[in-house]
Amino acid sequence: MPDDQDEHLAFLKIDHRVSTNDLVSMRYNGQWFRWHNEPGGLWLPGSGVQYRNDVHTGLITATQLVSTHILNQARVQFARDSDLRTDLNRSVHISRAGYSLEGATLGPFGFGATPEDTYEGADTLSHADGGHAFKLGTGFKIVRAHNESLPLGGGAYYFAGSPASFPQPFAFAQGLAASADAATVDPLSISSFAFVQDEWRAAPRLTVNYGVRYDIERVKGVSGYGASDRNNLQPRLSTTIAPFGGAFALRAGIGLYTQQHLLHYINRVQLEGTQGTALITLTSASPLMPTYPRT
Repeated sequence: MPDDQDEHLAFLKIDHRVSTNDLVSMRYNGQWFRWHNEPGGLWLPGSGVQYRNDVHTGLITATQLVSTHILNQARVQFARDSDLRTDLNRSVHISRAGYSLEGATLGPFGFGATPEDTYEGADTLSHADGGHAFKLGTGFKIVRAHNESLPLGGGAYYFAGSPASFPQPFAFAQGLAASADAATVDPLSISSFAFVQDEWRAAPRLTVNYGVRYDIERVKGVSGYGASDRNNLQPRLSTTIAPFGGAFALRAGIGLYTQQHLLHYINRVQLEGTQGTALITLTSASPLMPTYPRT
């Protein structure tokens, strides 16, 4: 079964020293990824998934040595990600239990985001004095995505086994949408953060790191969903000790960590809501059951 992956990467970095104390760095990362995946097993030849993932990222960093003890670093970044999975075989899905699988499961739109744009900005100020190295910073992140989804949009027939033993299906399912807009969602995630930390050299062989970070996020643009996530206070503590000096060291740490919401699960609030898509399932006992292989 063909299972071919093809990936191309490109990197470009330019550093420009504006003055003795100022450095500007510009970087571009690019990825082009294709994957023709026919999983085999019960899946018949020609059925599977085509993956397409293209990512373009631009980053600008400005570093300034304010004084012998103070360093400031600001950065802005933009990334565009087009990630889409589509069916290799767009025909009606046919599932024969324990015998074979074929056809489409992802539907006419596929699965993914095309595109997903991310805007980021942050600033970090560092101050070293004596046995302490302080850091504090803040930043923001905006994620805007366009998603289309209609699983089993081409219909699916379910058989209890092989064609010889079970020539007729026992069930039929199809994803339906009243319009293209019902299968489309455009979420917008807006988040920001702030942190402060200190690296304290408490003794020649003992270093302690402690700090706290706070994150806030709000997701908009999803019908039926409008919650804000504010309960994200994250203290952290770690220590490094070299009991015998030299290269041997013991490290330990503890902290509370959070992450941003995964938009796919929030999108389902709209896509599977009253104004979104519907998955209709019929059994052979229903008079509405279509005649195989009609949808």
